[in-house]
Amino acid sequence: MIRLSPAVVGLSRRYGAKRVLDMQAGLYAKSRQLSIAGSNNPVLQADARAAEAACAQRLGLDPLFAIDWFRTKADDGYDLQVDGLLIDVKSIPYHRNPFLKWATPHGIGFATARFDLMILAMGGGAEWDILGWISKPAFHARKEISDGSHLLAGTWYMRAADLWPMTDFDHEFRLPRLAIRMGIQAEHVMGRWP
Repeated sequence: MIRLSPAVVGLSRRYGAKRVLDMQAGLYAKSRQLSIAGSNNPVLQADARAAEAACAQRLGLDPLFAIDWFRTKADDGYDLQVDGLLIDVKSIPYHRNPFLKWATPHGIGFATARFDLMILAMGGGAEWDILGWISKPAFHARKEISDGSHLLAGTWYMRAADLWPMTDFDHEFRLPRLAIRMGIQAEHVMGRWP
């Protein structure tokens, strides 16, 4: 479990409240268009930012510096950059049957979103569990599509149990391990990522 500092939780809460006000003022048009739920909920917005901070902390980064706390536009598809990899953090509240899901039905925006891998964080406020990760191509190949019985019909998702383990990030030679897992050449990860 990752426990965030009070300073990071406070920044997340301020970010969530400001993001909702900015959306109500007409900013973040793309995010508002693609958001199914939560765009007007400061707690969900704060938790999404806290999840990014928890992932940064899990990956050995200082969340106070790894996160752009004052971003005033939608991100380009990724939330963190680690060793040249663009990471999209997905967050969910604590749940007995967690899913990593693409936010829009039918994969709208997936192909053009700039990220290399997704990480799923589950929790809220100061406490987070980082459940696993998957590369963008592997998610696309392995995704399930909801029939509407448990998620909005057409939602692309994977069960958390099917994600790759976060221990892939725990080794001294993590970049070649990630490259092997992602099925790409290690030299692309070692400083020459396309």
